[in-house]
Amino acid sequence: PAPETTGTVAFQDDLDLGVTRAVLDHELPTLAICRGMQVLNVALGGSLTQHVVEEDTPHHNGIHSVDVTAGSRLHAIVGAETIDVSSYHHQAIDRLGAGLSVTAVAADGVVEAVEHSRADVIAVQWHPEDRHATSATDAALFADLVDRARKRKETR
Repeated sequence: PAPETTGTVAFQDDLDLGVTRAVLDHELPTLAICRGMQVLNVALGGSLTQHVVEEDTPHHNGIHSVDVTAGSRLHAIVGAETIDVSSYHHQAIDRLGAGLSVTAVAADGVVEAVEHSRADVIAVQWHPEDRHATSATDAALFADLVDRARKRKETR
């Protein structure tokens, strides 16, 4: 890992990868957030940039805009092509994992959201829990997750 990576726990990766694989195998409705998106990508054979060097986009601790791909599930949820997000991460997707498509990017090209082609998974690099009470687009992500879970329960 990069020298900026600190406080790692030896078994955390194994646990997170196992949970992620179970989510994919069972096609559970999921909203993966920050590390969750990174683990999803790695579980699907992708790789990570070990340390994002900040220039004009504050990834490590700030609010910045992301461009959302028109026609994506994310776009249908947030209802906008540009949204502001709360961000604090230093790793990011490098090589995209199998079955994932990029659905949002920051101005500097950092991947900010992905969707899985088969499983009911949407993943975001930002922290929608930070501003869900004041940001309609962040709140919409959680409302969508609840809706997807409810629909899955009703069809089982």
